[in-house]
Amino acid sequence: MRDAEIHHPNPQAAIEFGLLAIASVLHSVVLEDEPMHDIATPANLEEELVRMFLGYLGIREKGKK
Repeated sequence: MRDAEIHHPNPQAAIEFGLLAIASVLHSVVLEDEPMHDIATPANLEEELVRMFLGYLGIREKGKK
């Protein structure tokens, strides 16, 4: 784990919770077929899940301050 990049107060718990959140979204979109409009396209969903996970961990996206 690269703790220095994670700015959440509890990195291990944040990783576990973030992965649970991703699994929940994927379950809703894929298995439950929940409508999510433009976000649900594969490219957009992947981009938004990565943004959500990194943001929750407090990791800045490359090129962003």
